[in-house]
Amino acid sequence: MSKKENVIQMDIYKIKRDEKKLLKENKTSLEETYLINEFSENKTTLNKKIITIRKEIDEIRHLLKKLM
Repeated sequence: MSKKENVIQMDIYKIKRDEKKLLKENKTSLEETYLINEFSENKTTLNKKIITIRKEIDEIRHLLKKLM
């Protein structure tokens, strides 16, 4: 191979390497985004359940007061 061909081959190698690195970073970023969204949804669901439980507890307290 000539010197030019070697340089071109090296450039191709570097481009492919960089492409793989970027794809891996992008995949990681997407996974992180997914996990953040999932956590946020779980947090919202838990908060709704907590509110429901608090309302039920208040109802029970109210009924207990009526009984006494």
